[in-house]
Amino acid sequence: MMHNADPTMQWSVRHLGDLGVIEFTVTGVLTLDSLRQLVAAGVAASATYGTHRILVDYRNVESALTTLDIYGTPELERSAGATVDRVAMVMPPATAYRNDFLFYENRAVNTGAQRRVFLGRDAALAWLAEGA
Repeated sequence: MMHNADPTMQWSVRHLGDLGVIEFTVTGVLTLDSLRQLVAAGVAASATYGTHRILVDYRNVESALTTLDIYGTPELERSAGATVDRVAMVMPPATAYRNDFLFYENRAVNTGAQRRVFLGRDAALAWLAEGA
């Protein structure tokens, strides 16, 4: 089932119960407004399924976020009530937004959040399973 964020971005949500992971598959253009909605959906899904490990598949996303938007994302997550232990983000190997994703990972880790960028889903799921 696809969910609408702002009209430029949609996502589907799956609970991988055997892994204790919530998986979001995102398509479209990632804007600050759609990111806010996606974070809120993650908080709601975490409460619904009782898990705090999330995989976000961004392989079909184009980013419209600014450097300042990315810098503020950890605070956006905290203010939305995110209590997620780990978030793994999957991105395509060749993307113009690679540095944006890596900047977010670095910024999030520097604020105490466990966030990591991966090039493949299997590696992301393995990292999410660590310490579970």
